[in-house]
Amino acid sequence: MILPDLGVVNVRVSDNLTEVLEMLEQEPRTWADRIRAEERAEVRAEMRAEMQRSLVAMLLRQARLRFGGGLAMRLANRLEGITDTERLQDIGEWLLVCESGDALLARLRRA
Repeated sequence: MILPDLGVVNVRVSDNLTEVLEMLEQEPRTWADRIRAEERAEVRAEMRAEMQRSLVAMLLRQARLRFGGGLAMRLANRLEGITDTERLQDIGEWLLVCESGDALLARLRRA
């Protein structure tokens, strides 16, 4: 079983179990709040990652429709390491304004 980091430090195996239990009972609300905060942070991180994957998938579909499958494959390689949502949104705008797939890739190289 994996236990969350609750901020308990310097607890030795030889410590009296009663002392540890008393310490945990002193602030049960704090412990529960910490666990909930950790869970919320994990959920937010998962949601950001899913949003990014969806945005990349949408950009690739748009590139495929506008410039063809070959360009979409080349673009996929370039988008792989981009995690900044604003930059991905910029690329979406470039898909609309660039005259060709080569112009889009050139703009990506410059940015």
